[in-house]
Amino acid sequence: MTDATQKLDLKDIRISPLTDGLILKGFSCGDYGIDRFIANKSMKYQSSYRARFFCAHSKTGSTVLGLYSLTLLIEQTDKLLADEKRHYQNEKHFPAIYIQSLAVLSRYQGGGLGTILLINALTRAHMIAQNVAVFGVALRSLNDDTTRLYKRYGFCIRDDGANPLMVLPIWSLDDIFKNARA
Repeated sequence: MTDATQKLDLKDIRISPLTDGLILKGFSCGDYGIDRFIANKSMKYQSSYRARFFCAHSKTGSTVLGLYSLTLLIEQTDKLLADEKRHYQNEKHFPAIYIQSLAVLSRYQGGGLGTILLINALTRAHMIAQNVAVFGVALRSLNDDTTRLYKRYGFCIRDDGANPLMVLPIWSLDDIFKNARA
């Protein structure tokens, strides 16, 4: 996150699948590893169905302002809490929808675009979970700020480290959408 946050009209934002028509050139969220991954792998992963990327851009623009990608993840059941393990008794792994990357251009960080992208990702994950059995949604948090954001939406830390695995069980995701409709 930078101190040079620019104001962005969030009502003007559209989120679309990554295509050749969207401009990723020069995308920089401030994390070298993520920036490099987006520059070198995003189109390749999108076209080969290895991950699905969704990009935030203005209604009239094609420059990517932020993005996220979804894929599936198989994680070890030792990452589950004791009461959650009953869902996967005698199994070593559980399936999850994985938010592989969620990034916002540095100059727009802290202005709400990351939250919009997260909600969009959770909406898509919820739709997927209506048709494909998964334990929940998982991601790795980049820093303390993103950890706080993800915790506000019900994600819990499941391992230690610089980029902890965080998981949102599917029943918690269902609750988010039930409460949103109420």
